[in-house]
Amino acid sequence: MRKAAHTAIAIVSSAVVLSGLSSFSTFGANVFKHSQSAAVSRVHTSGDIAPLPLPAGRPAGSADAIASLDHSAQPQRAKVDTAAQAHYAYSPYPSNLSLVKVKAYGSDVTTADVNHVTSILKEVGSVGRVSSFLGLRMSTPATIYLVRSSSSYAKLLKSIGVSKGDAQSLSEDSNGFTLGNTIIIPLNQNPSDADLANTLTHELTHATINQNISSIPSWMNEGMAVYMGFNAQKSLEPLVQFEGDEREYAEDILQVVQSNQLVPLTGDESAILAGTETYDYELQDWLAMCNLIHQFGISSIARLANALTHENADQAFQSTFGESVAAFNTQFTKQLEVAAKEPNSGALVTINVASHVSGSIQFLGPDQSHYQAVALQSGTHQIKWNKNGSLVSSLAGAAAEKPTDSPDPTSAYISVVPTTKLTVGKKQVHDFGFRFDFENGLYAFQSGWIDFTNGQVTDVTQPSALGFTITNVTELDTSNPIISMLNAE
Repeated sequence: MRKAAHTAIAIVSSAVVLSGLSSFSTFGANVFKHSQSAAVSRVHTSGDIAPLPLPAGRPAGSADAIASLDHSAQPQRAKVDTAAQAHYAYSPYPSNLSLVKVKAYGSDVTTADVNHVTSILKEVGSVGRVSSFLGLRMSTPATIYLVRSSSSYAKLLKSIGVSKGDAQSLSEDSNGFTLGNTIIIPLNQNPSDADLANTLTHELTHATINQNISSIPSWMNEGMAVYMGFNAQKSLEPLVQFEGDEREYAEDILQVVQSNQLVPLTGDESAILAGTETYDYELQDWLAMCNLIHQFGISSIARLANALTHENADQAFQSTFGESVAAFNTQFTKQLEVAAKEPNSGALVTINVASHVSGSIQFLGPDQSHYQAVALQSGTHQIKWNKNGSLVSSLAGAAAEKPTDSPDPTSAYISVVPTTKLTVGKKQVHDFGFRFDFENGLYAFQSGWIDFTNGQVTDVTQPSALGFTITNVTELDTSNPIISMLNAE
């Protein structure tokens, strides 16, 4: 089950208990162990379930078979697969949509909705994308039911065994639910194509795992699904926008580390079932998966998944990575602790400017009281944005604007003040720009704005407006462990 909007450190007040193989994915909710016994997940639960019935700001002023573990041998750390650290290829497993049926549930879901979701599955190549990542094929058809409203979502959830109260909660808060080979996608909780790509691919990851692996720890199950959901989202979103999302999710976990609330990676759902989970384990699981991919290459996950088909989780992890889960968790936690203390190192910003735009670019760094400015010039340019707010660039300097607000330690702004006349409709532009959230040394794109001379303001959701585009933002301190993890996505 995946949150439609970013929520920091969400707390789950109740848990869904089903008897069947199920899963629901959510950012801001929680994860459960996938096994043949009872299990709930931001994606998985297990046991016998009745068959699914067919439907009637701106400034105010995110392989190979493995030999069984030899317990008598000293563990050897697996060799890093550097060649496989690049983005994986789809070639071994072409996208076979014949194994996925998309159906409408309720009269408010149209044929156009079904066709649109099918086109996204094709564009993203969700089935092949997941199969290539896991090294496992779907062998049984999966059915995706589309719902349009919370009431339809709750009704469908109840029909497959979810209690009335939990169905109501999930229908208002989750982006997707998987039970065995049945997937439910609430269109009202997935407003953009990128959201749909993420949720569809996330849930298909669970369906593929369900068909091939009888028991998998919650953190592996969710880590794989969240990783693949983000991977699909990334294929449809501008890079800066996508990386803003993943950085915000990483910041959530780093805040948990700072508050000393981080728990070990878990394969047990008891804390969640008891309602004692105090943050989103799913995001921690995702970062753990990113860490493994950074260290061992993306093909290592297929080796792990294939080992899980015939070994228990501890054996599969040891035989794949040459260390125990406990040892990995220790070093992973230490890396998060280092990242949680990361100061501002500045950022390298890449921009593209159209020929019709002139004026100045204004930079206001975190906790800075003065803008720094360079002149707009057409073409692609890089600006080094130092931690003290100063700029290094081949672009000429320009007159800096005066901030109207107090310094903000958690925000950074890039604004454009045009000297050419720019209009949207019949309204003339005064300025426009973009806000970045700043935490733990990470610059995360959040939103943008356009100010008009008549006093009106329009929101901007992408890092691009009126011929000005931010194409990349990279933190200057590449030794930050969290950067290495996020670069594995």
